Amino acid sequence: MQNVSLPHLLPLTARDLQDTLRSRYRRAPESAWATHLAWTESSGEAVADPFRGTVFVSLAGRGQAFSLDDSVGGPHDETAPGELLCAALASSFDSTLRLVAARMDVAIEHLAVVVTGDVDARGALGVTGVPVGFQSMRLQVDLRLAAGTDAGTADRLLANAERHCEVLQTLRPGVPIVVIRAEAR
Repeated sequence: MQNVSLPHLLPLTARDLQDTLRSRYRRAPESAWATHLAWTESSGEAVADPFRGTVFVSLAGRGQAFSLDDSVGGPHDETAPGELLCAALASSFDSTLRLVAARMDVAIEHLAVVVTGDVDARGALGVTGVPVGFQSMRLQVDLRLAAGTDAGTADRLLANAERHCEVLQTLRPGVPIVVIRAEAR
């Protein structure tokens, strides 16, 4: 299925838009499916460089250059694939939390999401006994709500965002991910 564009609904609030979508999806569950797309493609001299490439995103083919991390011999002069994974989690959690806040009518004054991931590069280099992949990840949330907001509201927002974040819920079964709320400044 393709994503359905809803430009005619843009003047609506996030809550109104999501209520409209929920209603549509109750009537036609198949319309809720989305397929995301990313691909790489190299030819000529580009194929000879195993350390760099371009990943294309969506049917529009928006390109993002990447290079391998220096821990596996890459130049790390572009975004590394592991950083793209961290970026996917950070952006997914950020937007999920903001949507949850909008549905709950909670005003956010400040939000920052920082994702870090730990990888032992020896696994990717084929060292026996060392697993390949992220060993752990941390998702740190710096959240400040509007003055006068109930103290438990931030905890409810975070719990709902954790429960509904697609990327977090996709990664969590395979990678231990700890969600950390930063202390308010």
